[in-house]
Amino acid sequence: MQLKKIFFTGLLIWTPVIVTVWIIKIVVMTLDGFISYLPAAWQPTHIFGAKFVGIGFMFSVVVLFLTGVLGSNYVGRRLVDWGESIICKIPIVSRIYSNVKQVSDTLLLDSNSSFGQVVLVDFFGSKSIAFVTGQSSFLVTSHLNRGDVEYLNVFVPTTPNPTSGYMLIVPSSAVVFLSLSVEQALKHVISMGSVNPETPEN
Repeated sequence: MQLKKIFFTGLLIWTPVIVTVWIIKIVVMTLDGFISYLPAAWQPTHIFGAKFVGIGFMFSVVVLFLTGVLGSNYVGRRLVDWGESIICKIPIVSRIYSNVKQVSDTLLLDSNSSFGQVVLVDFFGSKSIAFVTGQSSFLVTSHLNRGDVEYLNVFVPTTPNPTSGYMLIVPSSAVVFLSLSVEQALKHVISMGSVNPETPEN
């Protein structure tokens, strides 16, 4: 029994290390593969006379930085908007692009700009953590209102992948507001409940 415990302790230590190295290796190799699409005169083997592992990653970092600089000013923002307007006119590509952009904006932008407060809601006879995403539209609530009832849009994420989930329209009186940050709640969801939010220090 003690031997089994020692074995699994070692497994728990090495698993995240191996998975992290594996993911980094895949990312670096994938980005290095993008270099092959550059003109022959721009290839690292042509410029330096040798192939360097990780050159694609460094190239991608430079491209992302320059794109960020460009997109942070008025002229660059207009160019990006112009490019997006062209993409959105292509039938199938526009659907794919808009969905990917929506997910990336949710993941990469400040969480507080995408989600509001963390709440508990009734969900299939149980309670679930959810995020307030805004007030419900009158076009919807006009069909639901019984008197002067306020409705909220809440997003119930799935676990361990919180990018999918359910959008519910619930009365504000039916939600329980929690003293949790969005980051704490997301960690709790992604970990399937194994990582509990820390108790705030007094």
